[in-house]
Amino acid sequence: MATWQEVRTWVASKGTIGKEGPGWLILEIGTSEVRSQLIEVQYQDATDIAPAMIAFFSSIGRLDAMDDHTLRKAVITSAGGPVTLKAILEGPEGDRHFNLVVAHYTPADTLDELELAWPIQFVSGIADMMEEFLVGGDEH
Repeated sequence: MATWQEVRTWVASKGTIGKEGPGWLILEIGTSEVRSQLIEVQYQDATDIAPAMIAFFSSIGRLDAMDDHTLRKAVITSAGGPVTLKAILEGPEGDRHFNLVVAHYTPADTLDELELAWPIQFVSGIADMMEEFLVGGDEH
């Protein structure tokens, strides 16, 4: 079982850490020469009924700034794969809004490529493409 400190050390070697706290961090990675994506990595300790898990989130943009028809088309296109789309309430008091995010979850079994490198690249790539398609630019 990989610990949070092991996961944090490995993830930190793949990009620039922005904010962080106990069991989570935000990583900035380049997706092209001119674009980047922020990935939030969270660690959930094991419980009596569930193994330790690692969650990867990457924001696409504010839901209220997206065209409804285009958003429905994007959600239908992305349904049923190894990532999910979620609406998460974010922002400071007085500017709370829903952001559309790409999410992926994996057990914290080991520090191998399939558990860490692949999700970071996959989640950031999907979020970056959807951000361009839905928002028209590089916001996150």
